[in-house]
Amino acid sequence: MLRKVTYLLLLVSISSFGQEIKLPKRTGQNIIAIPGSSMMVDQYEVTLGDWFAFMHSMYNSGVPAENIDMFAPKVEAVPEKLHNVLDVYLSQYENEEFSEDYQSGSNSNEPFPIAIEGGLVELLEFPVSGISFHQVEEYLLWRGELINRDKRVEKTGYTVHARLPAPMEWDKVASTHGPRDIENTTIYPDSMNTHGCYLMNVQYRAPCESTQFLIDRWGEGLFQAASYFPDISGLFDFFGNVAEMTNREGIAKGGSFRHWAREGWPGKKINYNGPTQWLGFRVWFQFYNEN
Repeated sequence: MLRKVTYLLLLVSISSFGQEIKLPKRTGQNIIAIPGSSMMVDQYEVTLGDWFAFMHSMYNSGVPAENIDMFAPKVEAVPEKLHNVLDVYLSQYENEEFSEDYQSGSNSNEPFPIAIEGGLVELLEFPVSGISFHQVEEYLLWRGELINRDKRVEKTGYTVHARLPAPMEWDKVASTHGPRDIENTTIYPDSMNTHGCYLMNVQYRAPCESTQFLIDRWGEGLFQAASYFPDISGLFDFFGNVAEMTNREGIAKGGSFRHWAREGWPGKKINYNGPTQWLGFRVWFQFYNEN
């Protein structure tokens, strides 16, 4: 059985590449095309705002308010800095009294109600964590429905499957993405620049000025999405910040603020067992022709 599963994952990985198709230049979601493939991926790690939009969509589709907790992040597995904004959002479902103020998810661009100001608004742009593999599966179904209703996607004639990447598939994309100097011809990104400053949110021995600025603003640990420069394709935080789930439950990639940079390199895997503060995900979109 294990050989069969491994073979199927290999087929998924191979079939995604060498089939470059005409992908839409823009969609209603913030997603980026992967060159030489039939895929697009979220520009950012899925954010807390994206997750709140998903939860509210589940409520609007008929999930009772008293059951909405089944989609909520596990509070004890969420960084403490995000507890307040999580409490504010979830409290709306207690009496089904929702704010008239709306925000939108960073990747999905879908709206959700929440009345917050100042620094709390910025916390919505932190990667979501404290969620399980099976909760993510529900989220992927929702994002798949969203993108297939997008008129710009409909014009392509393709159907889109929202999913997580196979581990080997992630390795292939990671070998040419992430921060890297023009002279870097290896499969590994550059974790630091020539001044010794980190180019990704990973474990460090001593922060330089730019990292210290982020620590002073957000505290140690998880940072807001897009706190570092994007790579050549426009992807943010492909390495570091939160490790990203793959389609193999229990295996993540890319490392996080809790890992040394080399632990997130292509070919490495990070094991997890349930929701945790350093684990998140990014949605991958496979375009294919049903005919």
